[in-house]
Amino acid sequence: MDAGPFDFGEIMGEETLFDLNDAIAKWRRKLRENGGIRRADMDELENHLRDEMEHLARNGKITEQDFDAASAQLGDINVLSEEFSKVNNDSGLIGIINNEVISMNSDGNYRSDRFIMMLLFIGFCGIIGWLGTTGWMLHGWTNSHHWATFGNALQTIGRFSFSCSFFLLFALFGMSWGLKLLKRVRNKMRFVLKSLIPAFILSPIYIFIGMAIILTTSWWGGWARAAFIGHRIVQSQVSPDGKFEAYVADMPSIDPPNHYLYIREKQGNISKEIARLAEDVDSIQKIHWSQYSDIVVFESWFNLIAVRVNDYRMIKIPLGGEKHWRKNHTFWVDYNDVTHPEAIEFPEPGVFSYRLEGAVETKNIDMESLESDG
Repeated sequence: MDAGPFDFGEIMGEETLFDLNDAIAKWRRKLRENGGIRRADMDELENHLRDEMEHLARNGKITEQDFDAASAQLGDINVLSEEFSKVNNDSGLIGIINNEVISMNSDGNYRSDRFIMMLLFIGFCGIIGWLGTTGWMLHGWTNSHHWATFGNALQTIGRFSFSCSFFLLFALFGMSWGLKLLKRVRNKMRFVLKSLIPAFILSPIYIFIGMAIILTTSWWGGWARAAFIGHRIVQSQVSPDGKFEAYVADMPSIDPPNHYLYIREKQGNISKEIARLAEDVDSIQKIHWSQYSDIVVFESWFNLIAVRVNDYRMIKIPLGGEKHWRKNHTFWVDYNDVTHPEAIEFPEPGVFSYRLEGAVETKNIDMESLESDG
């Protein structure tokens, strides 16, 4: 008898020939009689039943013993019917999830093919998303200052990698569970390719979404914080006479820091906005009050901003740093191209002086006339 690749159960001698198709038909009939299992579910179960029998078959022949072992591996028909009945009666998202993760036997040895591919797809999206967003940020949002030293480079890589780490949560979830279930199937490459290819094709979409999440998290997080406990105060200094308070608030921003300078009259609790430092570039270093309580100097990385508190007259003194434009139309400033003050003093009321690093000359600023005599 010519039986092709598999001789579906010829038993020699006086024994009854094993009819595989008849056995499967009876097995399907029992599933159908128990109820709760849809035709698509039975088709999928049958495919796994046949795969398992081919795996157990010896010498290219599927015997009745192979059928019995494979059907037992899938699980008791009554248990299968009960589990599928629960899932098929569910509606909405819970039903969809249960339909994917349902255990096909009491030991949980089988999981839906679609569920395995879904897990691998999530895992691949997480890996590709993390690599894509991290690479994008390292290429488009850095400058020479970030790579000036080994320590700076290590800090830059670590900071950007951490900011994109939510993708790694998807990778860890999908790959750890998906690879565990993948061990139980034979055609592993088919599952991998069917998951990897769509994850790669859709990568521009979820990488763009990931970048949007990264760039807006600090903004909406800052406003949420402000709604409950107020804006974050970076520095605060009360005048010697106790009548005024100079402070710096870090306002919500897509690209922090975003420092706003204020002076508050403590008696009336009235705040006056003095200036806004360049977002993402400049930041406050120190606040200096005159011993006469008439002048306050905000020292930032790139500027000295002096204010006469009785009328809020202000002068801004640049300390260096030029804008360098990137290809994406954003700019950066060289932090090393700055000369910081070595000393800031208030020799008399209405006047403050400063001396820059390496300079011999001290410059005096008369706040009454806003003219330098130095």
